[in-house]
Amino acid sequence: MPRAGPAEDVTALIHALAATAATDEHSPSHRSKVKGALEKLDTGYEALISALKNHGLTGSAYLLLESPEFHQLDVAQEVARRLRPAFLMDHARTLANLRTLELARDILASEGITLLITQGAALLARDVYPRVEARPMVDVDGIVRGEDWDRAARVLTAAGMQPSEDGQRWIDGEGILDLHPSPLGMERIGARRLALPLTTELVWDHSGPPGSDAQVGQGLLVPSLPLLWAMGLAHVQKHSFGALMWLLDLARIATMLSGEELAEARSWTERLRLPGACVVATQVHRRCWNLPVPHELEVDRSCLEPKTMALVERAVRNITVLRDPGLVGEQLLWRMAPDSVDRLRLIWESAFPRGKVMKEIYPGYRPLLRPWFMLRRLWNLVRRRIGTR
Repeated sequence: MPRAGPAEDVTALIHALAATAATDEHSPSHRSKVKGALEKLDTGYEALISALKNHGLTGSAYLLLESPEFHQLDVAQEVARRLRPAFLMDHARTLANLRTLELARDILASEGITLLITQGAALLARDVYPRVEARPMVDVDGIVRGEDWDRAARVLTAAGMQPSEDGQRWIDGEGILDLHPSPLGMERIGARRLALPLTTELVWDHSGPPGSDAQVGQGLLVPSLPLLWAMGLAHVQKHSFGALMWLLDLARIATMLSGEELAEARSWTERLRLPGACVVATQVHRRCWNLPVPHELEVDRSCLEPKTMALVERAVRNITVLRDPGLVGEQLLWRMAPDSVDRLRLIWESAFPRGKVMKEIYPGYRPLLRPWFMLRRLWNLVRRRIGTR
């Protein structure tokens, strides 16, 4: 049986909050939908708060509900009161991560190593979000060039930052820097490059410093907005469209792109083989959130293979009801492989990755017991696939 999403009243409110945040809270019609959904809320608050945390919406939801327009609505104030602890915790963690990012930047710069940031920190650096509080981050993501990787690891550790067991995260107090030699952590499953040709060199060549008035990112490199659009598509697909926050990121990026940048974003979407993920995102923006979609970002769905289109439609259905999408993102990636041999390689490495990744999945993993853990992995994948049909 499918794993059910939240009740309808909670689902409607969460989508209304996400849509309103995507409009920078300026759309009266979207704010009205939030009020209507609040007035129909009768499931209870626990499921709502849990879902807002799971979807990374604590910041945008809390800021909206605390705006003067909602002060006279008792249910809005009750939701805000119950949401406040989660909002404060997420915001404190975000600030800790940004502080860690600044520390790492200074440490690496002293050794002549340049740090390029992606994900949430990059969105703040490009002013996709006007306030830091609106974009929670569980960590900050950065890239250094491959030839600088070993030296970067040494100097961060020597400066007192604590490396994680897998040697790809550095911890400073409550802040976490997730550092990679390639975008989206693709070095963990190298076969992904067969389907998604997103390289460090490509990202580096299309990145630059943030504006002088950016909230964060001074002294760092940041991908261009069009490339952030494409990287956002790749990231949300990688995680099977599991959190609305990443779709909200894309909606906000789309509103900021100029005509020339829209054409470039479309070019990146095609070049990186991401039309399936693009259709998922734009369908959610239009159907669930009633947002306008720039025609430059529209993908002709008839150009997608039938099996790819089936996956896209399944993803949109699951997002609509906030159900766990399961493996749909990985399956879309498999469809992106250029030929059947590469597809089989990608499927195998995705299902049974190298030991470092298996250890992240199973803390008790040992190389000598790999056959046992592969059987365990197979059983878990089958159960998850059945559970999300």
